[in-house]
Amino acid sequence: MLLNIALFLYGQLEGRNINDVISDSRQYSDLISRLKTQREESDFEGMFEDVTQIIKQDKEDGKESSASLVRLRKKLKYLSGFTSQVNECLQQAEQMRGKKLFSNKKSYSYNNILKTAEDYSRIADVKVVLVNDMCIEKTIEYKYTYYLLAVCMIVMIYECFKERDNGMWQIVHSSKSGRMILALKRFIFVWIYAFVLTFIYFVSTVIVSVLLYGVSGIWKAPVQSIETMSGFTIYVSALFNCIVCTCNVRKYNFGVIYCYKKQKCCTYRQCNICGSRVSAL
Repeated sequence: MLLNIALFLYGQLEGRNINDVISDSRQYSDLISRLKTQREESDFEGMFEDVTQIIKQDKEDGKESSASLVRLRKKLKYLSGFTSQVNECLQQAEQMRGKKLFSNKKSYSYNNILKTAEDYSRIADVKVVLVNDMCIEKTIEYKYTYYLLAVCMIVMIYECFKERDNGMWQIVHSSKSGRMILALKRFIFVWIYAFVLTFIYFVSTVIVSVLLYGVSGIWKAPVQSIETMSGFTIYVSALFNCIVCTCNVRKYNFGVIYCYKKQKCCTYRQCNICGSRVSAL
């Protein structure tokens, strides 16, 4: 766990100290609050123009715009185009259904188009919001947890079969409870071990991320408000998405990928229309 926290902090600091990171996050939150007082909360295009104008003015004055301003501009660009992007995917799905190339109703392409339209229709009315989502975004982008969990699982599974190396395999497996019962107990133990380890690693990462970047109302915001989760086509809060991520990490530790009927049940699948990964839950 300490190694996981150390790697997360190392990736977030990037040569800075912790106070600089916290100050940058507060500045980002202050910019968001200031924009919300000047514009309506849903006027992302107007906010985008205001921030673009500030960055343009800084460039004319020979000054370098702050990282918070650049990040905010990128965020507003995504939010202002979210609804139009979803509507465009729905329109393209309707157009592609009428093309002869995809007219075979038994083909994977045709059914994938229908599934994509169904997925995006669930978030067509989602109202994304502007909040400081750095806490969740940085947690999602952090990948070393997967590698550390994989190493821990490999070591644990290897320890479960140590009798193969010390010459005790024949004695253990010839005993009364040395086969099915032993295998069942080990299977249950490995599942519990994976769940507890994943929970500790994930929660420790979230806690450190919250301390660095704050939360600022992101837990109640639709998960689509986070640019990293733009392809998630189920309307849930960011908090619920964190729980789902924990469950998915635990599943992947065992190499269990629930996939059948050409990836219709995977957590993500490829969209034939826009090429992005969309949720297939």
